[in-house]
Amino acid sequence: MASLPTHRAFAALAAGLLCATAAMPARAQRLPPDVLALYGGIWSADCANPAAPRLRVEADGLLVERDGQRLTGSRPQATASYFGNSPPRNYEIALMSEVRGGSELLFIIYHDTRGRFIEINAGPKTAAALGPRLQALHYRACNPAAEQMKAATPPPPAPPAAAAGGSVDVAIASPRFSAIWRRALGPDAREPWLAQMNGPAPPPRWVNVAGSRYAFNAFCKDHDCFDNNAVQLYAPETGVVFALVHRLSRDTLVGNPPPVVATELRRLWKAQWRQQSR
Repeated sequence: MASLPTHRAFAALAAGLLCATAAMPARAQRLPPDVLALYGGIWSADCANPAAPRLRVEADGLLVERDGQRLTGSRPQATASYFGNSPPRNYEIALMSEVRGGSELLFIIYHDTRGRFIEINAGPKTAAALGPRLQALHYRACNPAAEQMKAATPPPPAPPAAAAGGSVDVAIASPRFSAIWRRALGPDAREPWLAQMNGPAPPPRWVNVAGSRYAFNAFCKDHDCFDNNAVQLYAPETGVVFALVHRLSRDTLVGNPPPVVATELRRLWKAQWRQQSR
């Protein structure tokens, strides 16, 4: 009985998205070739049934297809660190995309003894249009090449720090980064613990977020870590810095991160500063 409204919502969102796609600029973000080699193609809950809901992982988008309707997430990005320091068992990678109106469409990829499968995750508007049934299914690869890639084949490892272009500690401690960070903070640079980053902190490390490499740094206010803390993503090659600053019950995003990076910052923050409280 609930399927008809859900279907109408899906069709309406899909139709709206087609109009938005036509208005997009020609240059769009694409998934890297190594990600497409592992995860590209058609995925379905029942590959033998042409009428079954399907997913498509393409270079320039993530697609959900059902009953002749198609919903597309644009500007796809891949990140292995979606769940921060506490990934679920058998998790491999998250493919993230943007849906019109600021919502998100995510394909979370896991593996089991049968091989890889995708679970759908989405922002509230997209999730409501998809309905609970589509989000509860496991979608498996229908193209033979992908089916042969079983769980024994791990995702490509992140490059070691030396091969990736230097020491993460040097990048975070450099005067260049300090100046970039203070500039990004603006008036908030007047708070010493924020500007100087001299409170308790775990060792920084390299992470891959949305297909790009960042130095990940976390720090907090001395003697007040729970209520005042931050996580940063810094790209030394481009001088870009994004951050989430938490003060009391208020979160502030620094550097105007795109939606997929903002989502990743929230995941990293939760893993770093709220993991022990769950």
